[in-house]
Parts: sequence; C-alpha cells; structure tokens
Amino acid sequence: RTLRLAEPGESKPAAAAANILSWGEVWTPLAGHIDPEAEAARLKKELAKLEKEAKSAQAKLQNPEYLAKAPEEVVEETREKLSEWTRRMESVTRSLSTVSDLGQGAGK
Repeated sequence: RTLRLAEPGESKPAAAAANILSWGEVWTPLAGHIDPEAEAARLKKELAKLEKEAKSAQAKLQNPEYLAKAPEEVVEETREKLSEWTRRMESVTRSLSTVSDLGQGAGK
C-alpha cells in the first residue's frame, strides 16, 4: 500500500471514499477492496447513530431552559459536537453514495 498527496486541483476518484477531517480529506480507494453491501450496511448504521446524536444536541440547543441553566462552556461544547456530527454525517453520506455506486457497478 502506498500513500501519496493529491496534486493541486486533483479530484477524488469516483470509486473512493472521502473522509473529511479538520485538516483536510482522506480518499480511500474502494473498488476491489470491499464488499459494497457489507460496507453500505455499516455506513447506514454509523449514519443512524450520528443522526441520533445530532438530533439530541439540536434538541438541547433549542431548549430555552438548557440554554439558560447550562454553563456557557457546556453549551459551546454541545454546539461543537453538533458541528462535528454534521460534518461526519456529510462524509458518511458521500461514502454511502460511493459504495452504493460500486455495488450497482458490480451487478452490471
């Protein structure tokens, strides 16, 4: 296995998953390396967990009582977690789309 940096302006390969991190993106080639159905199931499970966490954080942030009683640092931490979960959901959704495309290509 090798690791290389993308060239400026280089686009993500179609058959690769993208993981968005605070410092950039990591592209992982998938074609021929994974079982698309198993990976799709794993990603759906991860997405459901992230959605549950995000919904809980949103409910807290929309609760006037929570905002009034919780220390500001706790409220800010909740906002940061919501932001991180939202970024991760976007990344998982893109990866799920890529994996689904691989699965459809395998059936052709």
